[in-house]
Amino acid sequence: MGLLRKVGSFLVRGALAYENISVVALFLMAIIIFIEVIVRLAKISLFPLGEVCGTAVVIITFGVLGTLFIKERHVSVDIFINLIPYKQRQLAEAFLGILALCLTLILISLWWGMAYGMFERGSRMIISYTLRWPFEIFVMVGWLALIIGEVYFIVNKIKLFLHSSQKE
Repeated sequence: MGLLRKVGSFLVRGALAYENISVVALFLMAIIIFIEVIVRLAKISLFPLGEVCGTAVVIITFGVLGTLFIKERHVSVDIFINLIPYKQRQLAEAFLGILALCLTLILISLWWGMAYGMFERGSRMIISYTLRWPFEIFVMVGWLALIIGEVYFIVNKIKLFLHSSQKE
């Protein structure tokens, strides 16, 4: 049990660390946009802004997915959940977490086909002509962080259900 906790703790810390990468990507995106605005006054362009910002938005989005579940910041309809007694609420939230995990696995299977196709065809971005598949690595890490966050959320809710007295 101690090894499982250590591995789980390591994975959760990794998912939380990926959030920091997204913060750096946001900062860099802001700097690139600022530089591009200044340079465009001279009628030149240094960056393919659409591709750079699009890639940064993907990194930012997938960088925070896992932490939404770990820190319980995900969107939930509390008005209905709060009507249920505390102990049953934990079980209901664990069930909803399982549904979210199933949806995530379906989305990953759909994404995998697209990402593998990009890799297989050597798909490139339109303006900069850089390969697309290396950027899919950020998406893959984001999916992994989301799965870790969802499993962490589900396990915590089940623990609360098993170890809680009836509260209200």
